[in-house]
Amino acid sequence: MVLVVGVFLWRRGDRVSAVLAVAAVPLGYGLAVATKAAVARPRPTWVDPATLGVDPLHVVGWDPASGAFPSGHALQSLLVFGYLAAVAPRRFRPIAARWGGILVLAIGLSRVILGAHWPTDVLGAWLMGATALLLVLGIRWWIVGPRATPALDAPEPRAVRPARRRSTRRRPGARGS
Repeated sequence: MVLVVGVFLWRRGDRVSAVLAVAAVPLGYGLAVATKAAVARPRPTWVDPATLGVDPLHVVGWDPASGAFPSGHALQSLLVFGYLAAVAPRRFRPIAARWGGILVLAIGLSRVILGAHWPTDVLGAWLMGATALLLVLGIRWWIVGPRATPALDAPEPRAVRPARRRSTRRRPGARGS
């Protein structure tokens, strides 16, 4: 999805946003992997009687030793969907932000519901993702300038023509003279 949007942004002429959209993915991944290695928090484990005592993380192929904090899925989703919503064309921004927020929330909750992460892993990942998003948007603003800020990306106000003033002089032949 990021590559498709990156190509769209590139063809639209917004090359800085295109490069940063694609660069956000390895940035988020590297941040998650480095933090997982530094924190080394174990993932939650539980035994489901339906799986005959087998940890469900092993059944679906997740490695519980990979570390729980932060949730890479939650971090990446906030960073990527947040950035894509911020650089979306003005008329699509509200819907991109709405759907991006729904996806970020659903992905984060699914990590806890599936038992792959503790709730604090997801909350911490969202905080890290928001920080990384601000960093990427700050880099975009630094390169492109103030027009890179979505709030400042509003259209220029139209020039308002002054209203025609009516003459206060009476015209010859007008009634009431």
